[in-house]
Amino acid sequence: MARLDDDEDREAAAPPPPKRGNKTRLAIIAAIVLILVGAAVAAMLLLTYRGGETAGKDATADAGKNPHAALPQVPLYLDLDPPFVVNLNEENEIHFLQIMASVMAYDPVKIERIKGQMPLVRHHLVMLFSNQTFADIRSREGKLKLQAQARDVLREALTVATGDPLIEALYLTSVVAQ
Repeated sequence: MARLDDDEDREAAAPPPPKRGNKTRLAIIAAIVLILVGAAVAAMLLLTYRGGETAGKDATADAGKNPHAALPQVPLYLDLDPPFVVNLNEENEIHFLQIMASVMAYDPVKIERIKGQMPLVRHHLVMLFSNQTFADIRSREGKLKLQAQARDVLREALTVATGDPLIEALYLTSVVAQ
């Protein structure tokens, strides 16, 4: 019986064999993580490439129209100073109209080109504003209609003069009639 106890003591004293399962399992987990990270990066690049390809086509198509089309569009404003003061088109009464206006474009080059066309801009707006009646501009709808007419008149005049409408929008920043 002593012999059995010696065998048991030897087995208890001997170091346990190394567990290969833990190292193998860790290597498999690491490989799976690397594959998943690689797949995520590949998916992101693929989606980014497709989005960039579409944006690139749009930017290329717009490049002839606006060289800054690929950049984020930040509106730039130009105040049309001094304010416009005109007599309103009334038969029996004298009414005056004072309007402050600003134009908007996205391209600083266009803003500079508008500055070069300021006599043309002011002429067309004075003609439009002086053709209004007091009743035309009293309501909000009348002011919005006048704003749209002013934008359209300017875009047409600037297109004839420069080949480009140059402005995206026109805003009436103050309208005073008396």
